[in-house]
Amino acid sequence: MSSSWSSEPSCGRRHQHRNRPCWQLIGKYALSTVHAVVADTQQIAVPPGEVVGQAPTLRISGTACQPDCPKGYRFGAKCPNRRTIYPAATKPRTVTSAPTLCSDPAGLKAPQPGPAAAAALVLLKVVNDMARDDDRVQLPLVLGPVSNGEFLPAAASPGDVQLAEAVLARAARAADRLGIDRRRFLQTTGGMAALLAAVNVAACSGPGRRLASPRPGGSYRVPSPENLPACQHALGSRGEFIVDVHTHHVMPRLPWRKMAPDTLRLVLDMVPPDCTASDPLTCVDRSAYLHDVFLASDTTVALLSDLPSTGESNDPIPFTDAQGTRQLVAGLTRGGASRLLLQNVLAPNFGSLQARLEEMTQTAETGQVDTFKVYTAWGPGGHGYDLDDPAIGLPVVQHAHDLGVKIMCGHKGLPLLNFESTWNQPRDIVAVSRMFPDMQFVVYHAAWLPSHPEGPYNPADPVGIDSLLKALDDYKVPPNSNVWADLGTTWRILLTDPTQAAHAVGKLLKRVGTQRVLWGTDSVWYGPPQTQIMAFRAFEISAEYQDRYGYPALTDAVKAGVLGLNAAELFGLDPHATRCALAADLLERNRPVQRELAAAGDLPVPWAARGPVTRGQVLRWLAHESGPWIPT
Repeated sequence: MSSSWSSEPSCGRRHQHRNRPCWQLIGKYALSTVHAVVADTQQIAVPPGEVVGQAPTLRISGTACQPDCPKGYRFGAKCPNRRTIYPAATKPRTVTSAPTLCSDPAGLKAPQPGPAAAAALVLLKVVNDMARDDDRVQLPLVLGPVSNGEFLPAAASPGDVQLAEAVLARAARAADRLGIDRRRFLQTTGGMAALLAAVNVAACSGPGRRLASPRPGGSYRVPSPENLPACQHALGSRGEFIVDVHTHHVMPRLPWRKMAPDTLRLVLDMVPPDCTASDPLTCVDRSAYLHDVFLASDTTVALLSDLPSTGESNDPIPFTDAQGTRQLVAGLTRGGASRLLLQNVLAPNFGSLQARLEEMTQTAETGQVDTFKVYTAWGPGGHGYDLDDPAIGLPVVQHAHDLGVKIMCGHKGLPLLNFESTWNQPRDIVAVSRMFPDMQFVVYHAAWLPSHPEGPYNPADPVGIDSLLKALDDYKVPPNSNVWADLGTTWRILLTDPTQAAHAVGKLLKRVGTQRVLWGTDSVWYGPPQTQIMAFRAFEISAEYQDRYGYPALTDAVKAGVLGLNAAELFGLDPHATRCALAADLLERNRPVQRELAAAGDLPVPWAARGPVTRGQVLRWLAHESGPWIPT
């Protein structure tokens, strides 16, 4: 069977590939969005792609998708009429609903897959893979399981695919009504509102319903996507003091490129797909970091972290270079305040412990280290250590204490690739918190595990975040004590599952304390953190979950604490004085300019992930690994 192909209005856009063969043009543009609407009637809806000009023909046969090129086909200046074509004898299903959360207020309901789902989803995968290689319509967030590169995410489900296509369809309708290009619309707060509204609808019938309630435990309060001023008011800056305690970048021209080949492969896969630099690592360097964190987001202050390493020879960003980044940022600020805090990663189980302690002393003597960080699950041969181990962990904590660096961060829960997870449990860091009451201990990722669905706290089977809560109970740590939890990667992944997100955030606020949950994003690996910030601004925990589980309401005050005021207390920052000092700096003044250029298409898509984030991207990286991620 064959169908005519139709195109979406894109008049006025400049296409850069006019001389490419027709099959490339179709593969990279016309096939950018195929919405496989599969029910028992085997409907396959083909919404418009991004082609401008004469429409090609598409043959659909089983799982194969072969475009035919009409004679003389080329990109043109005219906009043909927009149409959506269905196979013969089928018609699109019209959805009408009342304005309630689960009745699809934004017109985004996607049909559930029927017997023909497999073939159509294969078609969808083929089309999306073809479109992924070039300039394309891109959602504000990658939907479905994603990773920061440290673990292998699950594969995207048919529901994830349907959700993404529902967002694209909704964005197309809104863009048409506003008279703007869909790609540009998706870079506005309206595009993010369309995505969050779709997540609301999907949550009504998703797996989260099995956990406790016929209604999702969380939702996003967003206006109609067409109402851009209202979307900006709901999702845009509210003047918060935002402190991101979990960020990264690399230094491209250092020995680690040769000395740490596995780390190099990982970082190269984190380079954005639209990077055209002769050296791709420059797309995740200092400049990319400044753009993503401080220009393309509302972040006020950030803590710069590092990847596991054993020294300068295999470190993607040695502490001396982190100092250089801090100096560069300081040169762009005024009033004596700095936007950047620094963290030093320790590897006390590699080589001589005494040598590691001496390195800590040298770092502390610079006066610029704000916190030490440990990867206790990382070590020679895949063997880690416990922070309360008297042979390794305790000497490190004691030395940090004696040096006056009294904030210790630990990677917990989120499984490192190819590493034994035994030492990733949060028990040891909670235990040490009782031995050093005048120190502060931050549990990175809140001990969350991507393989474990988050539900109500279950002390009988403490997995993921529950393992942190159980440790707090076992060691009798009260809320708002000296144990903190960071949301890095945890929030980014769970935000598309509002019920799990409600349990995760609710449990942490209730047990760790409303003043001890910290904002972290793992940028630049996920790209600019702005979409994560916007989603958190709009997120609400349902009244039912508040009553049933004792979760606190996400009031403006609670959100302000999580986004930055809690971290201000941890690091001794004065929010008012810092904001005043930074109000006139170059980064702050150029944020509006950056966003105008991005919206006009003169800068790259501002929300592109630095990858590898999807299961396929991580698997491709793993396929080139010769063994565990251990420096040589």
